[in-house]
Amino acid sequence: MPRYQHIARQLKTAIEQGELAPGTRLPSSRTWAQELGVSRATVENAYGELVAQGWLERRGQAGTFVSNALRFETAPPIPAVFAGESPEPKPFQMGLPALDLFPREKWAASNGRRLRTQTRFDLALGDVCGEAILRPGDSRLPAGFA
Repeated sequence: MPRYQHIARQLKTAIEQGELAPGTRLPSSRTWAQELGVSRATVENAYGELVAQGWLERRGQAGTFVSNALRFETAPPIPAVFAGESPEPKPFQMGLPALDLFPREKWAASNGRRLRTQTRFDLALGDVCGEAILRPGDSRLPAGFA
């Protein structure tokens, strides 16, 4: 791919992603060519291609600008799924246990104790073949489990 097309694609991507807003003045081709280490003709070709496609517009001596005609359609905001709904569960809701009877303090203490005593080996992946005791043919399994 020629360099001018690569430069044009990068500019177009920057415009599409909102990094260059409509009306933004671009550097002169001479300045940008020096910064990029390419010939001025390469930058002129990139600008020319994007002008032809409608992404850029030239305003004589004022320079090259991102086209004001570009207006990207944005999708309407999606309302939150649970907006307006109460976080409180309804009484006798199917599939929901009695949350007020769950021993939260004991659960938190147990989890905290386990996390404090955790070693670096607890975070490692286990054997890819599974636990040795659960493998077929293991003599440590009771009869009927193999």
